[in-house]
Amino acid sequence: MLFFECLLGAPPPDGTEPSPPTHEVGSVDVQAEVEVGWRLVSVHGSEAAFDEDQNLDSSLLLRAFTLRATPHEGEASPAFDRFELSGAGVGDPWSSFRLDTQGSGVHALGRWDESRFTVSGNESDLHSFDFDRQRGSLRFEPADPRGGWRTGIDLEYGHRDGFGVSTHDVDILHFVSGVPVKLDEETKGVHGDLAGPIAGFDARFDAGIEDLDANQRRAFTAPSPVDPMATQTEDFGAKGRGTSAVASTRWRRAFGTSGLSTDFGIDWQRAHVDWNGTDRESGIFFTIDDTFERLTREDTRGRERSFEADWGWRWQLAREFALRTRFTRTDEVEHASVAHDIFLTEMDVPLPEQLLHEGSIDESRLGLVEAGLEATPLPWAELDVSVEYARERALIQRTFEDQVLESLHQTVEHRGVEGSLDCELGRDFDLVLASGYRIAPTNTPVTSLNFTFEDERGTSESAQLRWRPAPGWSGSLGARHRENVVHELGRRASTDSATLALAASPSEEWSAAVSGSLRHYDLSADTIMIVLDPFPTVFPTQVDFSGTEAVVTGSCSYQVAPGFRPAASASVVTSRGDATFDFESLALDVPASLGRGWSGGVELRFWHFDGGKFEANASYDALAATVYVKVAL
Repeated sequence: MLFFECLLGAPPPDGTEPSPPTHEVGSVDVQAEVEVGWRLVSVHGSEAAFDEDQNLDSSLLLRAFTLRATPHEGEASPAFDRFELSGAGVGDPWSSFRLDTQGSGVHALGRWDESRFTVSGNESDLHSFDFDRQRGSLRFEPADPRGGWRTGIDLEYGHRDGFGVSTHDVDILHFVSGVPVKLDEETKGVHGDLAGPIAGFDARFDAGIEDLDANQRRAFTAPSPVDPMATQTEDFGAKGRGTSAVASTRWRRAFGTSGLSTDFGIDWQRAHVDWNGTDRESGIFFTIDDTFERLTREDTRGRERSFEADWGWRWQLAREFALRTRFTRTDEVEHASVAHDIFLTEMDVPLPEQLLHEGSIDESRLGLVEAGLEATPLPWAELDVSVEYARERALIQRTFEDQVLESLHQTVEHRGVEGSLDCELGRDFDLVLASGYRIAPTNTPVTSLNFTFEDERGTSESAQLRWRPAPGWSGSLGARHRENVVHELGRRASTDSATLALAASPSEEWSAAVSGSLRHYDLSADTIMIVLDPFPTVFPTQVDFSGTEAVVTGSCSYQVAPGFRPAASASVVTSRGDATFDFESLALDVPASLGRGWSGGVELRFWHFDGGKFEANASYDALAATVYVKVAL
């Protein structure tokens, strides 16, 4: 022990990290901590696949920092009561910042998150893309709510800047690949909430408005799919602006000692968006002498509104018996209209301008009734059973030049039942059994064109055993089966899984955990295949996707000496079937106390991915080594 203390620096007697020193800056006490590091990354194999999975680079890192400030004790008129600013992950794909301050009777909470994501465009992802996203909010609320009332205002901001490569259709049978697409979206909003007692109820009110500003652009110049000697071009740009408004309220009340409680709420939303775009295209129709140029101006208007109201109650009739019900009504309406203003020049001959209109209407109305029973038939068993019935009416309609292309008036009934049984099999064991069944039966549509619906049925069964054999020891064993079938689409999806988890922390010096899961999936659906022979011919066929996946993860840490607690974690994923691949990762963190106020360490991470036949060109081996130092300033 004396050797480790000489090597690492003498820690406090209890082995805990010392608190940062306090510095007097004017009339303010300041504490600060900062953790910096340098990461070195080496990748052998597909760097694009590694960027999609981990997206790490060799760089200098600001791993974490914290700045706290409080006024001197006894300060007569402090400018603030508390101030704390923290951040983490600067230099990583995901970084975050937090602000918590209080003063002049106002409590402010702020956050800012940034992330970047990359998809490589390998064999399983046909198109590559990446985006940067920023999200932030600032909330103001009274530091000392009075009269049981709580209120607050949130200012929110979001930005997403994405770039991708896609495939674009140029006529009915041909397309060009490698089309760059740019999408930039920005949202700004304000939301407010108010909660407090009204006439014996706990009431809450929420309202807000959000503004959307979006820009989209794509362009390409490529050989024409009809004749590679000719050139196909496109330059498309669009701008969109939208606004959404939301309002909701929720009321709750418990009626004394009667065991009866109730709640009801209303949720209303309304949104609209307008897009204006210009598309310039040039190319050939059938031969190199049959050229065209087309200018299309698009004006798109979309409107959406929804309304939901629900009311429920729960009645505890006895200590071993309770009933509950809930009624829900949901109305949703979506309208969209698109105007295409087309200028076409074919073989240098201008053609008359065309103004074409498309429209769509989507309306639905849902009524849902839920009822549940909670019972304790035996001191060691808890039973929960719920049933539901829903009736949904839908109207879907598509029009072109005031002509109805598709129309559907449909009424569908949904039924379902779920149940669970929680048994305490002694002081150290719990067993939970659950099962459910849902069905949406066929109803003949009033009017139907190009729409057909039929039975959709789903089942689920699960069992989980939990045990706690001793303090600091726990485990669980579970199994689950799920199946969903849609007869008309010929679609069937089923999954079977089993999980095992163990955790041990017998002492303060060490802890360990391990978990494993095995999942088998089987998916199939009817589809069609189009073959040019020499004209398009349609053949019915079926697609299947099945396989087995196993996942094992583990972690452990051990306190070798005070201030020296290495930790390791590992995971292994293997998949066989239509998706065959292997993935392993290993992480080792060796921290050490370097003296009072100083600590540091080394973090090593290793990844291996073998794409097999599923992603043959996406295999890689990668190593990331990070040296970090943490100091209390």
